[in-house]
Amino acid sequence: MSDLDYVVSTGSAQVVDSFTAPDGTLYEAVASGSGTGIIKTVTNPDGTTTQTILNAQKGQRKGTRQSDGKFKNPASKRFRYNANKLQSEFANFKSAAEAAASSTETVGYTDANVVTGGSGFLKRDKASTVTLTDGAGNIIGTVGTNVGSDAFETQAARTLADEIININKSAINVLDDDKDDTEDDDKDDTEDTTDGSDGAGATGAGTTGLTA
Repeated sequence: MSDLDYVVSTGSAQVVDSFTAPDGTLYEAVASGSGTGIIKTVTNPDGTTTQTILNAQKGQRKGTRQSDGKFKNPASKRFRYNANKLQSEFANFKSAAEAAASSTETVGYTDANVVTGGSGFLKRDKASTVTLTDGAGNIIGTVGTNVGSDAFETQAARTLADEIININKSAINVLDDDKDDTEDDDKDDTEDTTDGSDGAGATGAGTTGLTA
């Protein structure tokens, strides 16, 4: 576990949004007064689940302690700030995930699609992002974050983009499995089902009408 995983496992942590991939993998955006992260839950063949925490990061700080002994930013205020920020970023992830899940084209990205944010106007931190495209060159979506250092943001954006690729792969695999099942059903429906009385000749011999 990362030393920051506690930010999504603390008692104040709440799920603020989620997405379920075609293969059943669940992505939950989780915020707390301490920070934010995404919990990925995979159901194993034996029915057990495996959880992985993606991009756990500290959120808004407590601030200075006031004369009344309370912090400038109490836990409830920090939670609202962290939750709103995470919801905005997860909305982009969810939009890209939905597009990737419905695409029959392979989705991916290159280093040219990775943008490191850095400081923007009035030193406001700009998000680091990855833009994903399909095999036809259509933009699937852009994912990223502006929480943390530039290095963390860039790696976090790549992590989210890699998950979008995994979602796309799982969707295509599910589609292929459904296609195979349909073809098998069609094959079964077209098999000869005659009752064996066809082809009776002068000698009274019949055929089964079945093929090996």
